[in-house]
Amino acid sequence: MKLHSTPLKPRRFAMFAKLAMLMVLLFAVQNSFAAYYWQMTKVTTATGGGQTYCQYATANPLTIGIEQCSGGITQPHYTTTVMATWYANTSNSNQNGTPVQQYLMSTQKLFGYTIDWTPPTNDTGTLYYYVEFTDPSMTTCGFTDTLRSEAQSVTVIPVSKYVDVQTACYSLTWIDGNVYTESDTTATFIFPGASANGCDSIIYLKLTIDTISDRSTSVNGFTISAGLANASYQWLNCDDNYSKMEGETGQSFTADANGNYAVQITENGCTDTSDCVTITGVGFGQSPIKGSVLLYPNPTKGTIHLVFSENQSSVTISVRSIAGQLLSEVDFHSVNEAAIVIAETPGIYFIEIEDAAGNKTIRRITKE
Repeated sequence: MKLHSTPLKPRRFAMFAKLAMLMVLLFAVQNSFAAYYWQMTKVTTATGGGQTYCQYATANPLTIGIEQCSGGITQPHYTTTVMATWYANTSNSNQNGTPVQQYLMSTQKLFGYTIDWTPPTNDTGTLYYYVEFTDPSMTTCGFTDTLRSEAQSVTVIPVSKYVDVQTACYSLTWIDGNVYTESDTTATFIFPGASANGCDSIIYLKLTIDTISDRSTSVNGFTISAGLANASYQWLNCDDNYSKMEGETGQSFTADANGNYAVQITENGCTDTSDCVTITGVGFGQSPIKGSVLLYPNPTKGTIHLVFSENQSSVTISVRSIAGQLLSEVDFHSVNEAAIVIAETPGIYFIEIEDAAGNKTIRRITKE
């Protein structure tokens, strides 16, 4: 028996060819809708987990990756959007943490894709970090649409902190080598590794700069007054190398001789000196008494002692108000020392000392 093959007619051949192409296309479409399975790698301790850092140091980043599940279909150019949220926890758990950072990832290649996040080190203690990936469109190997990493610990130990409280007049040169001329509470200086735990020691500066708020003077006749009230004063003789004038410690000073005078002012622990002021015309037409005279105390509560460098055969000591009014007058004979009393209310007075020849010396006294 002979078998004969019957050739396909052209029309029937074309129909079979179209059917084959349709089956190939259908297979391709089915594959294009195949499920893509994904899973996430663990945080690797080699890149940050389980580490201990000093406060304020820069930590190594924690690294998280996503890779395809086994059994999934490789699709190198599959595009998806994934929300990655980092959480911090006080316990070693990847549940119920506090969100600290969030990323929105859109990528065409999630296979082996990783993200880094650097944990903060401002606060001390141990926290456990994990990351959660969410994407409702992803199939996660038959599980939920949320993937979590394992928690990884990061421990931060404290640095030593000190406050350096400083008060200085006009300027301060601090341990950082800088010169500060204004009050400052922001400057810091770090001693690397100086703490007992090996971390840094941080010094915070709390600086108050004090100054003399007013070093001006004014002149009225032979009287010089400091512009600053409620301070401490010491009048100086500029012509005698700025020597201190005995007993002249009030806000005002009345010169009993021509010359140049200044005042040393102390306020808030700071001391500064005014410019020198020139006084002329004192005792014009008169000469001072023979020798010198010391008056003390000044200021006084009332009693004033006078000590003459030379014996005075006859001397008249008068007390006058600041306006020049004669308040009291006492005569002394053959004396080297004398004492008078200012009975009036506290204020500024002038002691006028006149010898037998009519020579006069005038001194200013403050009664408290």
